[in-house]
Amino acid sequence: MKKYLSISLWVVALVSSLAIAAVPPSKTVPLITGRDANPSSWHRIEIDSRDQVLEVWDKYNFTTEAIKDGERTIPRIYLSTIPARWGQTVAPGLTIHDKKITFLFALAPMVLAVDEELVLERKRLKLLIAQHKAGKPWDQSGKIWFHELATRYGIKDNEITSTTLDELATRVDTIPASLVLAQAADESGWGTSRFAAQGNALFGQWTYEGNGINPREQRTASKGDYEVRAFANPMDSIRAYFLNLNTHRTYEALRQKRRTLREEGKPVTGIELSSGLLKYSERGQVYVDELRELIHRNHLDLADSMSLRDMTPILLVPVGEGVD
Repeated sequence: MKKYLSISLWVVALVSSLAIAAVPPSKTVPLITGRDANPSSWHRIEIDSRDQVLEVWDKYNFTTEAIKDGERTIPRIYLSTIPARWGQTVAPGLTIHDKKITFLFALAPMVLAVDEELVLERKRLKLLIAQHKAGKPWDQSGKIWFHELATRYGIKDNEITSTTLDELATRVDTIPASLVLAQAADESGWGTSRFAAQGNALFGQWTYEGNGINPREQRTASKGDYEVRAFANPMDSIRAYFLNLNTHRTYEALRQKRRTLREEGKPVTGIELSSGLLKYSERGQVYVDELRELIHRNHLDLADSMSLRDMTPILLVPVGEGVD
């Protein structure tokens, strides 16, 4: 067994807490994509066991030893799907430590990739805002991009005004990797939930579109006939989660907290933003406290200082028994 991130042995409930706010039906594909935009150029590696995954990580120095030594870049190694065997046979046979490590190492590169997409979108938005403030007209491509961005981020009045641009600047922003990882771990039982296996659903996001995964029982009758939204791959699940937090009125407090921290020149951390998730779960403050404990005990704050390595992305494709 290789040397992987030292994480305290702390057990969390594996039962997912379904998100109260449903995911908007808008597309999750980013309006600006970086170097990972063309999956056809990625290296593809088929894997039929956890040992094979560990070998790939070790080859690219993605180990706890490297992180302990101060390495803060991680390889662009993404997962095409969460195989059913992870929750059925693989994870149950591992120590709690190894289960957590495998989940976090598999998810972290994809979380950072989505944050990277947001950095690029935010950069272009800031340029347009600067031009607007300087009284410089936008070209046609800038106008089209703005209207698409405003629509995607739920801005009803997408006229080019200072108010609209200000609201977009609040919404189009990153989310600390530590918070994303903590919520994914809590909501999916470290990737072992039925929703993760059947639909790459990592955050328990609801949908009313009739194309999701039926929960075994409706936990809140007053919320209607909801389903848990399914995704083609884990990356899309992460993108939808980001869009949910960045657009839904339920999480306005989180966005305002993030904006205040940026304006004051303070770090935007998962611990700080967790207070904006009181309504993500019916458990309220208990849920927020659980996320903070997850971040603290598992040293997830390290992920907030990490970035993706300059390399051609690698896609790990589970094959063999137990994929579906």
